[in-house]
Amino acid sequence: MPYFVFQVEGANPENRVVNFLQAFENYRDARALAREERAKQPDSGPETVRVVFAESQELAEGLLRQRREAPILQEWEK
Repeated sequence: MPYFVFQVEGANPENRVVNFLQAFENYRDARALAREERAKQPDSGPETVRVVFAESQELAEGLLRQRREAPILQEWEK
């Protein structure tokens, strides 16, 4: 399965703008591109760069748009 690199804008999962940048067969190349893109962005910018491992580009975009539940904190983690 390939690694997809996306530029993601927006905090709300339903309204996120997901821009596909590139796909790679190995993680090191995907990570290198993500780091390059992150270095180009200003620190306070609304965009993030994400690497997603998925079977297809459509599935990867769907994963980025899913609302994830907050993890349950154990007593010692509070």
